[in-house]
Amino acid sequence: IYEPNDSIAAATTISTLPLSQNSLSIHTSTDYDFFEVSMVTGATYWYNITFIHTNGDLDMDLLDSSGTQLGMSAGMSNVESISYSPSSNITGYLDVFGWSSATNTYALTIESSIGGGTPPPPPGTPMTTLSPVEFIETANPK
Repeated sequence: IYEPNDSIAAATTISTLPLSQNSLSIHTSTDYDFFEVSMVTGATYWYNITFIHTNGDLDMDLLDSSGTQLGMSAGMSNVESISYSPSSNITGYLDVFGWSSATNTYALTIESSIGGGTPPPPPGTPMTTLSPVEFIETANPK
């Protein structure tokens, strides 16, 4: 599921949050799983993977579109977690990978403080605006 997604350019776009997906895998020593999430200023985003550490150590980084690290998790337990609150609207890329060529299966959750629904569009996407009359007509249909 979601393959191929081995780079920022090939990242799987996550268009609806929250996301909860089981049975994902880092299936070869050179596999990376990238997930793209549009993030909005003022919200907090939580990225979590769970797996059986003794089967292979997985880690993860949160990157921006240029590959700059925004957050990381490289623990020694069955869970890796990143929390991030962007200071501007950005697209983030979660990179899940095996430490020292490890392979393993994992479950992924991505949530935001916005709660359910669809995250905001990427920066630069035109927004629809209503005039005061259109707003009143929409709010009070006849």
